[in-house]
Amino acid sequence: PFCHCTLVMKFATAAVLAIFVAGAESADVPTVVVTGATGQTGYPIYRRLKEAGKFNVRAFVRNASKAKKILACDKCDESEGVFVGDLSDQKSLDNVMKGAQMLAIASAAVLDCDGPIDPTPPFEPCKFHKGAFPIDVDWKGTKAAVTALASNGGALSEKMVAMVSSRDTW
Repeated sequence: PFCHCTLVMKFATAAVLAIFVAGAESADVPTVVVTGATGQTGYPIYRRLKEAGKFNVRAFVRNASKAKKILACDKCDESEGVFVGDLSDQKSLDNVMKGAQMLAIASAAVLDCDGPIDPTPPFEPCKFHKGAFPIDVDWKGTKAAVTALASNGGALSEKMVAMVSSRDTW
């Protein structure tokens, strides 16, 4: 079957970049947090924002080893703008959001499959791991990330959020 995932990601990446560039007209370099920065949607967003040179870009990732491979960072720590944490950990969210003005949400619940993907419920032989169901990541995690951005200081009118999803586009 035809997969338009690449087209969706290119459009999503361009849209996020355009929105954030339009919002970054001040003299200060805004800080953007990209959740899911090592994912299929998050990485292109992270890369394009870095390439634009108009932002201080932070990657919020769950795994430093994966970040090292995908983001090509050396230390893959906060000194390089790579923050390891989890959407269910408010402390790690508060830390990455300190001083941030923009948030690109590209994180999503991901099925773990042991065979061909069947896009109809019950998604066998696929499963979500404990704590990684859509309710945990897509709803509670997104809500926690937006809350952390909103409560990190600064005027709410100066904050921007872009939520991007390529889930179920196959």
